[in-house]
Amino acid sequence: MRKLILTLAVFVGFGAAQVAIAQTADQNVTVIVKEITEMSSTLDDVTITIEAAEAGEDPDPVNESGGNMAIVSNTTDAKKVVAKLDGTYYDDEVTLAIRLNTRNNADITNSAADWTDLSTSDVDLFSGSQMKEDRIGIRYRASATYKADPNETGQTQVVTFTLTQQ
Repeated sequence: MRKLILTLAVFVGFGAAQVAIAQTADQNVTVIVKEITEMSSTLDDVTITIEAAEAGEDPDPVNESGGNMAIVSNTTDAKKVVAKLDGTYYDDEVTLAIRLNTRNNADITNSAADWTDLSTSDVDLFSGSQMKEDRIGIRYRASATYKADPNETGQTQVVTFTLTQQ
């Protein structure tokens, strides 16, 4: 009997020692995600020279790469990117159009998947909410009619891209 009591005392003491070792502490960890809406670009100056035509036709349009842009937005509020020409418009017989390649991203509605003429008013390029695209290709197309006046030094316009609420 004495052996049984001693054995029980050892087990009870051992169990108490185990309980004393298994202590816990709690800590609250809060993660806050703020609204993030960023746009960046790698844009170099672009020169487009219209210099060829078929006899009896308007000059051939010329396409040129305009670089890339990237966007990320985690907000559920719809955002859009617009573009416009700053300043006066080109000669009446000259048109500058833009086309974007968004790699068929389901998060983005690409309004400029086809050629879209630029003007001094905002032109919608693409829109969406909670969108991410790391390489949106920008292409320009310059075209002119046969009535466009030659301008050997060219006419420069600034294309401004703006990320805004839809």
